[in-house]
Amino acid sequence: MEEWTYNGTAFQINSAAVDLDQSRGFTILIDWQKIIQDAQEQRVIVTIAKVTDPARFLEIFETIGAQKRREHGCRGARVYFDPDDAHRLWSIFDWDTKDYEKFLADPEIPAIARELGLQAPPVHAVAATELDA
Repeated sequence: MEEWTYNGTAFQINSAAVDLDQSRGFTILIDWQKIIQDAQEQRVIVTIAKVTDPARFLEIFETIGAQKRREHGCRGARVYFDPDDAHRLWSIFDWDTKDYEKFLADPEIPAIARELGLQAPPVHAVAATELDA
């Protein structure tokens, strides 16, 4: 049993239930382990890269790249070009971390990266903050 505090109120937590209002005597069943695991796995992945030919990059990204990302569980991707440098782009992926790591380990990825015309390996951007609005 763990103790969790929210807005100054302590709650007793086990893997299956939280008694949100002990004075009223009711319990709401919540699978906290699954919620925490899902939150840790669900990620937006952002990469920044420079490419030699932006048009060629999009052609490969939208075809061969999309097929390979789909094989590894990617749920969506967007590409934004830097307004100050058309060869610099930001890619945003809706992807679980475990699946993304399997994608990176795929032996076909280096060849696809060469086809994309990446000038160097993409840099991963880390969120400075995460807000609900």
